[in-house]
Amino acid sequence: MDALSWSEIAQAQLEAGKTADISIQQNFDNSWRGLPFKPRKVSKDEIETLKQRHVWSSPPTLENTEMVFVTADVMDSFVSYAVWAWTTDDSLCLVECGETPWIFLDEDKRAEQDEALKQEGKPPCVTLEDIYRKQWLVQDGVGITPYMLLIDQGGHRGDEVKYFASKTKNVFMQKGTTMTSANWRASDNQQKLILANEKFWKSTAIYYLYAQKNKEENYLWLFPEISEEFVKQLRAMKPDSSSKWRRPARAMELKWGARPLVRLLEVCLLS
Repeated sequence: MDALSWSEIAQAQLEAGKTADISIQQNFDNSWRGLPFKPRKVSKDEIETLKQRHVWSSPPTLENTEMVFVTADVMDSFVSYAVWAWTTDDSLCLVECGETPWIFLDEDKRAEQDEALKQEGKPPCVTLEDIYRKQWLVQDGVGITPYMLLIDQGGHRGDEVKYFASKTKNVFMQKGTTMTSANWRASDNQQKLILANEKFWKSTAIYYLYAQKNKEENYLWLFPEISEEFVKQLRAMKPDSSSKWRRPARAMELKWGARPLVRLLEVCLLS
């Protein structure tokens, strides 16, 4: 067993404290402190400020939507998902977000789950696959089926994720890495896996949350009914107070359509 370094512990604590990045906080709590993860507090004012900046006044429509797609992040016991509309002004609109225990279910398992839920007085199960195959932005009985689904492959339920991607059209896996200089590239070793430059997409997410001022195009919009919990997750992703993040953030001239929360937001930007 390697010797324990107090300097490494101190460095981990500093990283967790200064960025408010959920993944870094979780690593510090779980790996270093040996404690269950507890998200850092986000004030009511911070939540309201983000909602005022990003909640839309007019929702996306069939007429101004180029594409609908889904992003997902898999945990051991649940899947977080987000449904996005990419509009003609190159903006991204969060249409819906939520959680489900299931990535997909075969007919027999679905019947078994539905019966168990019925006994508890709950509605039938909804899987990630159901979300992906559903029509969105429905008007007069006509809607848009998502064009693709990008799912984070971070190690949780890895075999299930790989099988789902292999059997389902336009489902791709994404994995963050620090081992590539490209913003993203296809894996050489695994089909339907995209390797993403983790640092680049975190910084890009921060740019669109905090630095983008032009609401006429390339903007991030959230639906008005978004839960406070999801806003807290977005607000927990914020600039490193010890770095000059604004200069590189302003230098990024990304357009949503020019390149293919909170991991959901990072995965969304990558897509």
